[in-house]
Amino acid sequence: DFEIDPITPFYGNDDFAKISPVRRIPVLIDGDAVVNDSSVIAQYLEEKYPAPSILPATPEARAQARWLEEFADSRLGDAFVWKGFGAVVVAPAVFGTPRDIDAFKRHLE
Repeated sequence: DFEIDPITPFYGNDDFAKISPVRRIPVLIDGDAVVNDSSVIAQYLEEKYPAPSILPATPEARAQARWLEEFADSRLGDAFVWKGFGAVVVAPAVFGTPRDIDAFKRHLE
């Protein structure tokens, strides 16, 4: 079973800061374990609940999956989430700034 508790990243409240000191999402709470960061959460779940595996069977395919995850975190996250999605959704919600659709379109190119 799981529960989703939506919260605004980097803003949150004091309760959220207790489980995520830098107020970043995602955060996984599994019993007494509090795990931050999507990459670390994926590794934790693979180690704690190995069956079924979330990774492919061969070392080569596992390496490719890890590379894709890193690429998504570093390159796609920067281009899409921070510069695109941030201009349209996050900045208006957190800072009250107008939506910058043009910035979003630029980062999709």
